Amino acid sequence: MPDNPWTADLDRLRGDLEQKIEVTRVDLREEIARSAAETRRHFDVVAEHFMSRLQLVAEGVAMVDEKVDRFRGDMEQRFDQVERRLLRLS
Repeated sequence: MPDNPWTADLDRLRGDLEQKIEVTRVDLREEIARSAAETRRHFDVVAEHFMSRLQLVAEGVAMVDEKVDRFRGDMEQRFDQVERRLLRLS
């Protein structure tokens, strides 16, 4: 049986296709790696921004806590004054 005239063409096309698939695979891996690096950088920037905002909130909470403590102290002093005055009147 004679060789099929298409065999050489099919072998060549198979080789070309395998080569293109390999190039595409390599390109795709590189693109995924670039995308992952870009995503990582973006996440780092967002995380840094979030942490700075969180720090501001923490500082604000600490300031409010100090104000409440001062207010509590002032109120205790005033109640003590009122109590002493009431005791004097009785």
